Parts: sequence; C-alpha cells; structure tokens
Amino acid sequence: MARRWRDEATQQAQDDIDALFAVAMDLVEKQLGSHRGFIPFALAVDHHGARSLRTAPAAAATRSAIIDALILDTDRGTHRALAIVLDVTVPPTDTDAAEFVVEHAEGTALQIVVPYTIDGNEGGQVHVERATTAEGQRRIWGLHL
Repeated sequence: MARRWRDEATQQAQDDIDALFAVAMDLVEKQLGSHRGFIPFALAVDHHGARSLRTAPAAAATRSAIIDALILDTDRGTHRALAIVLDVTVPPTDTDAAEFVVEHAEGTALQIVVPYTIDGNEGGQVHVERATTAEGQRRIWGLHL
C-alpha cells in the first residue's frame, strides 16, 4: 500500500485498515476461486474493534449506488473504519480487479485496486497482482455541516 498515508495515519488507523484489507482480500480470493466473481460487500470495524460484513442489495446496479447502499447512516457514530469491495474491470486493458474503497474515522481515505486473473473454470487458481493505492474520497467521516 502507498507509503504516504502511513506517514499521516495513527497506528490504530493503520492496524484497522490493514486488518480490513487482509480479511476482505481473503474473502475475495475465496469467492473468485469458487465462483469466478464476487458480489459487492463491505467490512466495518466498530469502536470496540469488532468486524461486521454487509452485502449490497441486488437493486444497486451502479458503482455509486452500490457504495451508497453499503454505507449506513449510523456508520459515522458506531464505526471507526469501513472497506467497500467491488468487482471491477479496469480500462483500457479490461483487466479484472477488486476495488477497495476504504475510509477511517481518523481521516484516511484510500482507493486500492488489486488486479487478478483466474486459471481455468470454477475452482481455478486465483492470481493477484500488486495493489495500486491512491487517495480516496471521504464519504462518511468527511465535513458535515
């Protein structure tokens, strides 16, 4: 992951983001190996460190609608970190990738893209490539008037 965000984030924020990424990536790899894809989901960490899993409703069809559906009105007060994970195609090469939209209450927001390939049919070996990390958009813990 990008070095710059780590320079600015507290150890708690780094630990939360690293744990969310690791657990979410494990779920992604398992689903890709079994089903050659995955439904969008979110992992959240509450103020006590407990994680919870959410899936997007089938009616949410666009990237924006999926993200909106996975963010709850109560997240700002009840959670300290959230990672939304989407199965995307990256232009211009049409590469398959897992996109992680990550936000922490302490101010860190990241977009992490992990390209992947799958050998053969269902049950094929999943190969993940190096993640690309960029600054993300604050949606939950941003400025609220």
